[in-house]
Amino acid sequence: MLEATLTAPDALHVQPESGIATLEMLHRARAQDAFLHGWRRTGADTFVLTGQWPARHPFFELMAGRRVDPLLVAETVRQSVHLVAHAGFGVPVGQAFVLQNMRYHCSPERLAVGADPTDLRVRVSIPGFGGRSRGTTEARIEIRLAGVTVAGGSIDFQVVSPGVYRRLRGGRTDLLSVRPAVPAVAAAAVGRSRDEDVLLSAGSREREWLLRVDTEHRTLFQSPKDHVPGMLLLEAARQAATAVARPGAFAPWAADASFFNYVELTEDCLIQAQEVTDPATGEPAVRVTGRQGDRPVFEATLRGELG
Repeated sequence: MLEATLTAPDALHVQPESGIATLEMLHRARAQDAFLHGWRRTGADTFVLTGQWPARHPFFELMAGRRVDPLLVAETVRQSVHLVAHAGFGVPVGQAFVLQNMRYHCSPERLAVGADPTDLRVRVSIPGFGGRSRGTTEARIEIRLAGVTVAGGSIDFQVVSPGVYRRLRGGRTDLLSVRPAVPAVAAAAVGRSRDEDVLLSAGSREREWLLRVDTEHRTLFQSPKDHVPGMLLLEAARQAATAVARPGAFAPWAADASFFNYVELTEDCLIQAQEVTDPATGEPAVRVTGRQGDRPVFEATLRGELG
């Protein structure tokens, strides 16, 4: 269990057949970070979403050849689940989403973009959900550009009440402000162009780092948190994979991430990476793990190429 997003306690009582995506439904605070704009129900548990990827974004930078950042795909998958749960199934925005697993895959040859924003359509299916999750629910996502499927993914999650969330967190629900307590590695070594986007600090051994957390990061922290968000951990995994796969930026065109425990903002999180063979495909990959104290907190296997 990793990420839970708690917002205002108001409920969405009406479940229309279509509508406009709001920042609150996407769990975003800034319009430039909201990539979905509208939604339409196509079946009991299926939806089509419309949106747009920006031609330029300060965090989700284009890869070589003007291809979309794969982490933008992952963020679109995440936003899709929130939008459908709130707008399509009437989940109150005060409920907590507990992320357990996230998977995505891309067709890099189809992800080239031009100088203008790219229109997209997203198909979402959450079979058997109905707005209440008793146990784990799987959401399946397909992303299309110009009528062609370019990426897809899935998320395993639970929706819980604020009271259940407090019990899951053991009472550690204070919203905290944290600045990096450790120095960053060189931005170029982890495929970033800005120092403020670096999430790793050198560890005591090769292929080992400490996680750097800055709750003032404008993309990764859109609202106060009581734990480290999942997208930050996925980006840290990408940076660790880039450091292992030098030289150049690593483009993780596919990833499979599991989140076991909440990552606390005030405790050191050790990040380790190793080159492996993906058991599902037999292809070379990088496996990144995170630990806090004696607890494993997340693991991600990334497949891709140098950008």
